Order: sequence, then structure tokens, then C-alpha cells
Amino acid sequence: MNRQNHAGFTIIELMLTIAIAAVLLAVAVPSYTNMVLNNCLTTKTNQLVSAMQLARSTAVTFRDDVTVGSISCQLDEDNNNAADGSCATSDRQNDEFGEGVVVYRDLDGDGFADLEADEDADGDGVLDPGEDLNGNGVLDDDVPEIIRRFNFNCAATMNSTINGTATAATAAIVYQSNGAADGGATIEVCDSRDSASYDGKLITLTTTGRPTTDTDHTCP
Repeated sequence: MNRQNHAGFTIIELMLTIAIAAVLLAVAVPSYTNMVLNNCLTTKTNQLVSAMQLARSTAVTFRDDVTVGSISCQLDEDNNNAADGSCATSDRQNDEFGEGVVVYRDLDGDGFADLEADEDADGDGVLDPGEDLNGNGVLDDDVPEIIRRFNFNCAATMNSTINGTATAATAAIVYQSNGAADGGATIEVCDSRDSASYDGKLITLTTTGRPTTDTDHTCP
């Protein structure tokens, strides 16, 4: 009688393989999680700095004020003179820019980023002095205000202090026609980890309008 040998795993070999896999996962998963969180910090920081640089160059180009505003506190797509987002909620008090920012020209002076502005402010159908928002000499009812919207899609928080005030309602940075910022600002980019276990980011903006980034910031 011929005996056939069947290849396979013994119970001991299978248990050993599972044990090794568990050890590897225990080491790899925290490292991967930290990598994702660190990438989020870097991405959000770079996006906000890009928004500031865009606003500054646009302000100089148009010779007009350009604002970097919190999506939660300044975006008004309904054009009803109120923020569409959750600006007043407590979770935004320490995360004003966390959802994202919008770069816009506040052409109608209502303090919000509207999709469009109506030049006929008094409704008389005539282009009166001060109503030609885009300078084309024609009365328009759909002048775009928003230059670009930056959506932030990860969990890092962005706590801002602007002109010495740390409230969500003032989460806006205004660039003037000469490229200078209307006041200074600091924005902490942090997450929920123990502050001793990672390096946060700190964006500092002086009145010159140029942002600088500290990549070795200790978060609260």
C-alpha cells in the first residue's frame, strides 16, 4: 500500500503564525495612526498658508481688501446675511478654521462670503456712485465674491487668535491692498493626542501679511 503525504499546517504552527501576526499588528497600527495624524497636521497647515498667500496676492492685484474667513463663520451661500455653518456652537470656539476657509472679497460689505453680490444696493436700477463693485461701468446683480474655498477634511483642530481675540465670531484675516494684514494672528494646529507625544504646528501672521510656520509647537 502506498502512503501519500499531505502538506498542511499543524495547530502549533497555525497558533505561532497568528501570534507573530498579532505582534506585528500591535507595532504597525499605532505607527500608521501617528503617520495619518501627522499628515493631517501638515496638510491643514499648508492649506491655510496657501489660502493666506492667495488672499495677499489677490488683494495686491485688485487693490482691494481680501478676506480669509472661516467657512463655519463667514460663508453665506444663502445670501441671508448669516453664516451657514455652526459658528456659534461651542465646538467651534477652539476650532474656528477646522472645517476650512474661504478666500473672498466682501464687495457688499455685509461681513460674509456671498456667492454673488448685487450692485444695485438701493434698488433704483441705476448705477450710483460706490455701486460699481467690479469696476466695469455696468450695473450687475451677480458679481462673484468668492475667490476660492479650501475644505479641510481631517481631524486636526485650528484654534485662532486674531487681533488678540480668540472667538469664533472674529475668525477672519483681512488683507489690504498693499498686501499687509489688518492685524496679527496666530493659529494653533493640534489634535487629540497627548501634547507630549507629538509636535503641533503654529502659524504666525504679522501685520506685514507674511505667514510663518513653527513645526515644533507644543500644543495645549
